[in-house]
Amino acid sequence: MYYFIVNPNAGSGNDFARGMGYSKDPKERLRSILADENGAVINVGNTFAPDDSGCFLVSSGIGYDARVCHMVNHAKTKKLMNRLHMGKLTYLGIGLRGLFAAELFAVRLVLDDSREEIFHDVLFASVHNLPYEGGGLKFSPDARPDDGFLNLCIVAGISKAKMIRLLSKVPGGKHIGCPGVYSFRCRKAEFFMEKPQFFHMDGEVPGQFCHVTAGIGSEDLKILG
Repeated sequence: MYYFIVNPNAGSGNDFARGMGYSKDPKERLRSILADENGAVINVGNTFAPDDSGCFLVSSGIGYDARVCHMVNHAKTKKLMNRLHMGKLTYLGIGLRGLFAAELFAVRLVLDDSREEIFHDVLFASVHNLPYEGGGLKFSPDARPDDGFLNLCIVAGISKAKMIRLLSKVPGGKHIGCPGVYSFRCRKAEFFMEKPQFFHMDGEVPGQFCHVTAGIGSEDLKILG
């Protein structure tokens, strides 16, 4: 087990700190670290794709959310918005633009090497270790960092007009259980696509792939504070 300290203001959307319940105030964060003798444990998600592998603490995803991450990472306004502590608005604006340009795709999903599901007209498939991604969007309300499982959220089989209404429910986590939203819990998930799709790990986009595997790693991290 490895120990580390989190900067609560790291990243465009502060999703890690938000998901762990950490204060954005550096002084409050320091007091929490000094007062916490045991720390918190978080599982580490591992991802594998052809010619690429990595890990994530918050989330990983394929399709729309990964494409939005790719667009945000290449946006000229990203650094300015982050300095102004308005990174969430960057995700929101680009997210709406990316929705209309998104190409739906088919996915064959294999869970824990046994259960198989087929989805058509998929907008995205995301894997979560913490509830939030994309600057405070509560894609996976039930995700827990230390339970040894990943939570999946797949949106498929609905029109883009309905997707707009559906995505408006995501900030409060009210999309779970709606038509076109599929949720799973597993230790390992394999995604097979006919065409390469954008893929991200905690907002970093290594490329586009037809086969991606996500799973819980063998080592945990312990966070001070």
